[in-house]
Amino acid sequence: MATVLLLGVMGVLILLNMPIALAIGVAAFAVILYADLPLMGVVQQMVTSADSFALLAIPFFLLAGVIMERGGISRRLVDLASGVVGNVRGGLGHVSILASMLFGGISGSATADTAAIGSVLIPAMRREGYRMPFVAAMQASAGTLGMIIPPSIVMVILGVTANISIGRMFLGGFVPGILLGGAYMVLMSWHARRHDYPRFQRPPAREIGRRLLVAVPPLGTVVIILLGIVHGVFTATEAGVAAAVYAIILALIYREIRLRDLPRMLLQTGQTTGMVMLLVATSSLFGWVMTILQLPEALSQLFLSVSNSQAYVFFAINILLVLIGTFLDPTPIIIILVPLLMPTIQRVGIDPVHFGVVFSVNMLIAQISPPAGVPLFVSCGIADVPLAKTFGPVLPFILVSFVVLMLITYVPWLVLVIPNWLMP
Repeated sequence: MATVLLLGVMGVLILLNMPIALAIGVAAFAVILYADLPLMGVVQQMVTSADSFALLAIPFFLLAGVIMERGGISRRLVDLASGVVGNVRGGLGHVSILASMLFGGISGSATADTAAIGSVLIPAMRREGYRMPFVAAMQASAGTLGMIIPPSIVMVILGVTANISIGRMFLGGFVPGILLGGAYMVLMSWHARRHDYPRFQRPPAREIGRRLLVAVPPLGTVVIILLGIVHGVFTATEAGVAAAVYAIILALIYREIRLRDLPRMLLQTGQTTGMVMLLVATSSLFGWVMTILQLPEALSQLFLSVSNSQAYVFFAINILLVLIGTFLDPTPIIIILVPLLMPTIQRVGIDPVHFGVVFSVNMLIAQISPPAGVPLFVSCGIADVPLAKTFGPVLPFILVSFVVLMLITYVPWLVLVIPNWLMP
């Protein structure tokens, strides 16, 4: 009865459009009162879940992304991407995907990636006659690459929750990120040929060299983060601090922001961090209640009652994550479901880093799946397209993403080759 009450209250409140963080917290509190659980546990669990040094990486990575966006970094990365893309049909779409991959290696946020690159390139694609529903779907899909290409805020929260190496997950996201970006470019090429989009003219070699020199310093953020973590110079949290400081220095050198702009950017970062941490706290409370109700053991027995095959368990988990991710944000899914899934993962012998990267790709797919994908809302807002009109165009991106998901699920080497090489 308590389990029905927990899930029922949460479902009803979400349908009533209550914010996810509050819906989860109220549902958990209702069960605590019903089951006469200690009220002191509410405060202790919420405070303990947020009191983590590793979670400090979130505001610093967010701040670095905000500064890079406001400081003209996204425009410089777009210039570099346009220089790399050859004389191809629908080249602006390819530039958008490549620039999103580059910016995703700085911001770690799908929403920031979609907004930063989309605000520059979506208007340009409109002027060239691109079909806006497809453009909105493509940009939202490309924006989610920031969830898998390091640094990734999703991986930070996942690493803290499941005690998985954040550095190894960062490295494990490279190959899947490149595979996804390549798959999106194939779709873009097909769409461009079908609708006879204009060819993109690549600038002269000298101009490409100039753009590369201009874009190298921002791309140095990724190098600083990964080399620092791989060689043990700093933790993921300290890497976030280094990225934020480096971003401030770059922005001041480029003179696109001033010191007086920092308070506004800090406020924006604080607001976003506050929303994330509220989700962390209430989701942790929800997970604590589910643990008391012994749901992890029940879920593990449910999976293994059909088969204890690793292949079957991984496939079932993928389907579960994509379906739930369509309606919930990644943060509550991580904090609620990961503790439930880890006993099953351990029993069938799945590598935690492999699981973490596959989990992140599942969240990527969920973020472009209607109706709750935030990057899709952002992209539609920039393109001035009703969300419903993107449901058809986004389906091919979901399908190719699922193909990549299955590939990395059943070929673990694609995920683990770089972590095993650099952080054995």
